[in-house]
Amino acid sequence: MSAAENDPNGTPATPAGPQPEPIRFFGTTWVDHSGGYTARRVGVAVGSLAAAAAACFVLRIAYDGLRIADVGSFVS
Repeated sequence: MSAAENDPNGTPATPAGPQPEPIRFFGTTWVDHSGGYTARRVGVAVGSLAAAAAACFVLRIAYDGLRIADVGSFVS
């Protein structure tokens, strides 16, 4: 390695070893938790809970629709 590839302290300009692959919504901030990592993590958690609640609501409406339609023993 030449001196041109090192910074003034003598350490390599790029770290040796494997580099992390980016993850959706987080990039590589999961390595050092920078760049709004906490806000994105909270946002993803809230979004997944909202999606689960919406799915429960849709299932409830579907069940009520089947009950109102009196489809027989399938629902009761």
